[in-house]
Amino acid sequence: SFKNIARLEEIAYVDNLTGVRNCVRFFHDAQSRIEMGKPFCLIYMDLNDFKSVNDHWGHLAGGFQGCSTGYACFPQDCRSLDAPILLADKKMYESKQKVVKP
Repeated sequence: SFKNIARLEEIAYVDNLTGVRNCVRFFHDAQSRIEMGKPFCLIYMDLNDFKSVNDHWGHLAGGFQGCSTGYACFPQDCRSLDAPILLADKKMYESKQKVVKP
């Protein structure tokens, strides 16, 4: 039935804990956008030193330590799916190198 198919798609494509679409769904959606020529941007984010802050101060304090980001857009920065992933990741790590630790 339609309800069963919709539930299976939800299980396959959505993270159970956060409710956010997972990487399998991202690759499917991004590849479809590339094939249709529809623009999109990919943003990478990494919470700097989140584990150490979380371990010491708890979950509520973890978000205050800063965030390194990187992005890439189709078609401005790339023509295939691998390119924006690699470029966004590279820019994120370049951003992380600029963070001054106390």
